[in-house]
Amino acid sequence: EQPPVMIRGMFQEVALWEPAAITDEKGYVRLPVRFPDNVTTWRITARGITVDSRVAEAIEQVTARKDLMVRVETPRFAMEGDRVVLATTVHNYCETKQEVRVEISGENLEGDTTAGSIEIPPGEERRLDIPVTALVPGEAAVTATVRGRIASDAVRLTFPVLPFGIPQYVSRSIDM
Repeated sequence: EQPPVMIRGMFQEVALWEPAAITDEKGYVRLPVRFPDNVTTWRITARGITVDSRVAEAIEQVTARKDLMVRVETPRFAMEGDRVVLATTVHNYCETKQEVRVEISGENLEGDTTAGSIEIPPGEERRLDIPVTALVPGEAAVTATVRGRIASDAVRLTFPVLPFGIPQYVSRSIDM
């Protein structure tokens, strides 16, 4: 039985901002943090000031990652009819070799998005380039899923599809 797949899609630059936390009588405060879906190293900065103006600061780092992880690089935007490459990278941070199934699905995109199965040694990554064509103006969505025997991951990203052509600007002057 394969592990359940949860699609990552909540990407944020700040995990928590709490400008006025009050400490207990020993000077400690507990703040619950729900990390966004970004797989990255987060910097935690805490600053405190007492009523008699003594200050302190602490900076720590915590890394959010998954044992098996998929990343998709999408264009910033595409024009309708553009052929773009979805660079899909699967990382294996497990201690053993993983035989994984990679699936790519797209909305407002056309192309062969079935990637198939690949084998990844521990601590390594494999890249798959998936060519697709942007269909109509609006938004394109890409969901990449990787399923292994002991871990899984999925990510959903969107990017705008602009109409084919160039913007036209018209200036007018009125004399009254």
